Amino acid sequence: MRSLLGCFIKEDGAEKVEDRSMYAFVLTFANHIKKRYYVPTKDEFDKWCSVIKELIGYSNLSDYYEIKVGPQCATTRRAIWARGSSALSRWACIARLARALQSRS
Repeated sequence: MRSLLGCFIKEDGAEKVEDRSMYAFVLTFANHIKKRYYVPTKDEFDKWCSVIKELIGYSNLSDYYEIKVGPQCATTRRAIWARGSSALSRWACIARLARALQSRS
């Protein structure tokens, strides 16, 4: 049994497993252990992913912001990203990038 606290989900979609089409998703737990799970149908895949996302409080940056990267934005993105090295400062950089992109539109 595993705790879903600090867990992330990645939907990998359809894959061939032993000549069968299976749908895969990966759970990354707080201690960086990754577990891949397979389900046989798209309906089960969607159900599992939506339930897990609800349980872990999943949200996506693109759920809140529309991110557009053009030629002038790429320089800003590189400059902001270069400032941070830890995971927390990377998230701060992403937040700064989102604010910068939002102010340009």
